[in-house]
Amino acid sequence: DALNVDCNVLSILSGVNDIGFGIRMNQGADAKKFKFIYELMLNEALEKKDGLRLVLCEPFLFKIEDNTPELGKDIVEDWELWSGQLKERQQIVRGLAKEYNAVFVPFAEEFEKAFRKAPPQHWSIDCIHATNAGHELMARTWLECVTREGIISNEG
Repeated sequence: DALNVDCNVLSILSGVNDIGFGIRMNQGADAKKFKFIYELMLNEALEKKDGLRLVLCEPFLFKIEDNTPELGKDIVEDWELWSGQLKERQQIVRGLAKEYNAVFVPFAEEFEKAFRKAPPQHWSIDCIHATNAGHELMARTWLECVTREGIISNEG
């Protein structure tokens, strides 16, 4: 869909749904296929738009152990499986950001820091999706990264 919009910046956050569809329904993309499709998207976007700046966001999950929401129970119960596959995708996205000279937004790292201030359920409603507080942290992190890299200005 993003390829149909005239833009100068393309920001992508992907990875967790592939894990969920793979584990829950045997329909997701494994790490190798995930990387292949991700690179395909990046190459097509860069071919279509000269000067396009890429912002690649690190996928993340939350381990809500206290009063786990129904949607997240399987994530907590099979945390090693979910987090192992997540780490693979995080490494892929980080590597692609370097390879494509893209801005990397370390969402997982920022949430780990945030857990020192408040538990995971403050930041996520179901181990996958962010709360309002989580979205605010994501927005602030994204803005800091793209501003630091000169994609946007922090002036007025």
